[in-house]
Amino acid sequence: MTITSLSAQVGINTTTPADGAMLDITANDKGILIPKVALTSRAVSAPVTPEPVVGVLVFNTDTAGTAPNDVEPGFYWWDGVQWVALEALDENDLDDKWDILGNTGTDQDVNYVGTTDNTGLTMRTNDVERFRVTTQGGGQVVGMQDGAPGAPFYSFASDPSAGIWTNAVGELDFSINSFRYININGNATGSQRGETTLNPGSFDIDFIVQTQSSNSSLVVNGENDNVGLGTTSPDESSQLQMADPDKGLLINRVTLTATDNASPITSPATGLLVYNLVSSGSGATAVSPGFYYWDGSAWVALDGTNGNDWSVEGNAGTTAGTNYIGTSDDEDVVIARNGTEELRILDDQVSINDNTPNAGERFTVVGDSNEFAMSTYASGSTSGVGLYALSQNLDAVVGIGARYGLYGSGTYGVRGISSSATGFGEIISNSSGAASLISGQGTTLVYWNNVGTTSNGTSGLAGGAQGATGTGIIGVGNGGNTSVTNVNGSGVAGSGSVLGVFGYVGDGTVANANRGNAGGRFTLDSDNDATTTNSRATSILAGFNRLDPGPGGNQDSYYGGYFSGGAEDSGTPSYAYVGLRHNTSSDGTSGTDYKIVGSGSNSTIVKDAQGTSRIMFSPEAPEIVFQDFGVGKLVNGEARIELDPILSDVIYVDESHPLKVYVTLEGECNGVYVSKKSIKGFTVKELANGNSNASFSWQIVANRADTRSSGGRVQSKHVGLRFPEAPGPMDMNDAKLRAQGDVAKKANTSFTNSNPRYSLQGASSSKQN
Repeated sequence: MTITSLSAQVGINTTTPADGAMLDITANDKGILIPKVALTSRAVSAPVTPEPVVGVLVFNTDTAGTAPNDVEPGFYWWDGVQWVALEALDENDLDDKWDILGNTGTDQDVNYVGTTDNTGLTMRTNDVERFRVTTQGGGQVVGMQDGAPGAPFYSFASDPSAGIWTNAVGELDFSINSFRYININGNATGSQRGETTLNPGSFDIDFIVQTQSSNSSLVVNGENDNVGLGTTSPDESSQLQMADPDKGLLINRVTLTATDNASPITSPATGLLVYNLVSSGSGATAVSPGFYYWDGSAWVALDGTNGNDWSVEGNAGTTAGTNYIGTSDDEDVVIARNGTEELRILDDQVSINDNTPNAGERFTVVGDSNEFAMSTYASGSTSGVGLYALSQNLDAVVGIGARYGLYGSGTYGVRGISSSATGFGEIISNSSGAASLISGQGTTLVYWNNVGTTSNGTSGLAGGAQGATGTGIIGVGNGGNTSVTNVNGSGVAGSGSVLGVFGYVGDGTVANANRGNAGGRFTLDSDNDATTTNSRATSILAGFNRLDPGPGGNQDSYYGGYFSGGAEDSGTPSYAYVGLRHNTSSDGTSGTDYKIVGSGSNSTIVKDAQGTSRIMFSPEAPEIVFQDFGVGKLVNGEARIELDPILSDVIYVDESHPLKVYVTLEGECNGVYVSKKSIKGFTVKELANGNSNASFSWQIVANRADTRSSGGRVQSKHVGLRFPEAPGPMDMNDAKLRAQGDVAKKANTSFTNSNPRYSLQGASSSKQN
């Protein structure tokens, strides 16, 4: 052994240790024997003690320990934490390692980079883990960085900006050039199932689906925010454009049952369009094959059955009065042929060949020179009518001429027959001179009680019965052929299937001259003398008068009926008005409405256990109020009672007209009080902050709100009325004398009537049995 102290080197079997070596052992037939020890585990330094420094080398002689810290005979060196084995090399060992510059002669099915035990594999750069191959779930490749739009985690050498990255937990993004094109979001909550978003960024990207035969099967235009089918450039004005020239749009085909039944679709949206396959239902709710849309409450056909349009092939399921041909605004309706107007419908007028008919003309026909404006014919060999006319108020046919106002020839020159349920057979009148002229081959002008007589020109028709049980005038209407009379006789007997007697008064406006006008009047006298005033009962129907309310003055009123009984000449009979609008305005649209108001008590009749009729009376109040009743229950000492919304809409509540609430307890508690009263309801609360759960019943009284028109005008005043002055009984003395004046003239067969208007509602001309 040579020691060279000059350079601090040791040489064994050499006097010139190699440069750079602290120890140089030279031999051709011997080796170095490293200390041999018996290790028990990679993680335990013993039997080498104290704990060795990093780099200590030993030769283990034993097989011991459990994986992954088991050891077997061989060289080990200490890395500061555990023993690290130096694997033996054979002649092929150097070829079994992966070279940092690559390897040759590898087999892709045999050679690999990885582990042979159940431990993951990590890849690092700059000692930072970049991704990991795990053993979880059969093996996963896990990226250790999320990436970003401009630097996706997984990209390509030719374009590092294109790749895959994640924006957040549960999301996967695809981006190019820092723009996100696709985002897959799996953060599902509740009923959601996640979503895939194309173009999740704030810039415009087109989305195109191509097929083998089309490059524009589906196009989403990012710039215009619209969709094209069969076109790469959908029109900017459309949200969806379908451009294929050999295809159409197939709307969902369903089976509807009725227009008012949404089935088979649940909760359809307003505007939803379907194609119905079947015919179903009847009338106004019927459906037939065709397109329908939902308007929020019913299916509406685009054409045909129960649609909003008239079909050239006709419509079904229409309702007269609801469905019509015409305008819904104040514009004329024009019917044209070949672009030329032929007929015009104006405001309550119809005109042919004249678009400016005279006022008052309902139907106008204007003929040109040498034309008949209108011709009517009765064709066929049997009886027919050339012209039939009906008027409800004035004249059915008016003829004005230099010679004849109206001329007819044939078996009957002019014949009037009412086959209507509400018509007269015939009215003949003149605008001047004699009121009427009835002429025939005989001498009778007016037929009265089997005696022919003449008319003085002031009476339309007079009828009288001289027999004690006779009937003065018998009228049969509504197409009937049987008259019904009283066995004791009467002045007038009217029979019909709709109306027996009809009364009409044309002057009912608020005016002094019209006070006392009524559609009809019936009076019970006590002495059968029209000149006295001691009647005992009266009913007046459909009338207008100025009623005496007491010291406050007279007030104009309309009423459906007035009924009185008792000594009317004394001015204190029992009386009642029905359907009364009291203290009305000049146009009759305001005042106070009364169903029934009168001097008697409001009552009803019930049967007792023995079947005897008994009278019950209803309570009445000095104000117009509504009541309601109900039950409730305290919950921890409190209960909120909500009034019926219908009641809340028709009552009035303020500081001067508060809601009155009455509570009756039906259980133990400290007592209660009422608070938070409003038009909607009230709160019942236990005294002393009690928390009981007692039941109770309640009653409320509230003032009735004024009745208003759609424009807000008060039509019937209710609020603020308290003991209002009431209308008094009618003055039957004055009304009776005026009404009976004509009766007193019956011997002269003349009735005063200066009004030229005639009603065409009344008797039939049919035969009486």
